[in-house]
Amino acid sequence: MASATSVGGTVTFSKTIYPLPPDYETITDNTHWDKTKHWQMLGPVDAQQWQWLKSGYISTGPRVRWRILGNTFQIWPPYNTQEYLGFEYRSRGFVRNAAGDVKNSFTADSDTTVLDDTVIVLATKLKYFQIKSFDTTALQQDYMRYLSIAKANDKGSATLSFAPQPSAVLIGWANIPDTGYRS
Repeated sequence: MASATSVGGTVTFSKTIYPLPPDYETITDNTHWDKTKHWQMLGPVDAQQWQWLKSGYISTGPRVRWRILGNTFQIWPPYNTQEYLGFEYRSRGFVRNAAGDVKNSFTADSDTTVLDDTVIVLATKLKYFQIKSFDTTALQQDYMRYLSIAKANDKGSATLSFAPQPSAVLIGWANIPDTGYRS
């Protein structure tokens, strides 16, 4: 609501509430970044902290705070410049249409699943055997084994070392010269 009028004045609008993607299921922790300033965003902020940020005397700083409320992603403080913010989330879209778009349910005969077909077949067999009260021991083992393989192949894995080296990204004993302090 405007409280004054001006001719030739500048009005700056800031957006702090953004709708979540339609296929949003859950947030992926520690992936929220202010990519313009190359800083990790702080959050999620709870209701008490959010009100303190929005109502307190000293509530802004160089870092972006965030929270999810309902179906919205909210940030604080508001910006008067364009910022590039990002985070990763888990999608509930498990269906792909003929054009390759991800959807939340099957709606056409040409739709396919993004899940592994073998996992779906084994899960269907297992449920059928459970409903019919058949012995499901072997099917349960096959399903769990293949499901764990599919989960492991779904994302990359870290390379583990028996003799890990400390990181040399910051200044430390490994990258301080022994001589030449006066030159």
